Amino acid sequence: MSEPWDDSSVEKITKEDALSRYSKHRQAAHAMYYSKCDTKQLFDRIPMRYNILMVMRFDGNLGFPGGFVDLRDQSETIESGLNRELTEEINLNQEYMITEDNYRGTYVHTMPTRKFINHFYLKEVTEMEYSAIERRVFDSIEWGKETLGIVNVPVQKGVGISRIYLPIVDFLQNKFIGNARQQLIEGLLETGIFNHDEMLAFWKEIQQ
Repeated sequence: MSEPWDDSSVEKITKEDALSRYSKHRQAAHAMYYSKCDTKQLFDRIPMRYNILMVMRFDGNLGFPGGFVDLRDQSETIESGLNRELTEEINLNQEYMITEDNYRGTYVHTMPTRKFINHFYLKEVTEMEYSAIERRVFDSIEWGKETLGIVNVPVQKGVGISRIYLPIVDFLQNKFIGNARQQLIEGLLETGIFNHDEMLAFWKEIQQ
């Protein structure tokens, strides 16, 4: 069943299909790191509910850290290629590397001119671990080149679906690379950060 926020330029497929039917496509992988949050407030009055890490890319779009993996090299898997990219882009410490257990989904881009696959992963860490990941980003080899900044998604506490002022609604109207906005929404739902009714209400606000 499709959702109103689904990106029309991609189609969901299985990882197995990506590696067989679409083996000639370029393969990319990205990860959403998140943690529960007990310390941050937006404008010193809106308690944050979770930390979610996104990056500002070189082209001004928001996206998740990651990039293309090289499966032609038999020594590289999707996960090892993703971890290599995470090391380059956000200087990720080895103890927070992605594994197959963090896999969330796979998308194929349907436009004829963009023959590539995108794999998406979710990984929860503690708030202290999340802060450590943030601090290391500034020493990454891609800082100031591919990665121009890190962004925390504003996930506030105690939101009723009738509330008018919703930071997440404003955030979702930013410019995202590829289907990163769809991935973010699916990540918010998959982790239970927001439920389906809340997300439908947010999307209705966006469309107004």
